[in-house]
Amino acid sequence: MKDIDKWFAEQCGVDQRSGAWWIINRTTGKVIYQGVGDFIIDKPDCREVIRERFSIDTVTYKSLGESAWLSNDNGENEGSGKTPAEAEIACCEAIYEARNGN
Repeated sequence: MKDIDKWFAEQCGVDQRSGAWWIINRTTGKVIYQGVGDFIIDKPDCREVIRERFSIDTVTYKSLGESAWLSNDNGENEGSGKTPAEAEIACCEAIYEARNGN
């Protein structure tokens, strides 16, 4: 796992062991999210958790006649791409850089 993946896992309260990850509701003790493999920003199920934790919105827009995607976390950090996934990953990278001084 890259540092960015570890950081997001920590920020989202993810527990990981033996090729799986999960998030437990600390009040009820019940698993509220779970996934297979490592928690990495390239995976859609992991980005779903990150979108909720960081209030990331993704929208499509037209730029010079071409469709593109823009993601932002309440206007503080943003990323763009040709697909929603590219835009969300770019937004995650911007959040990580802003919070870690890179």
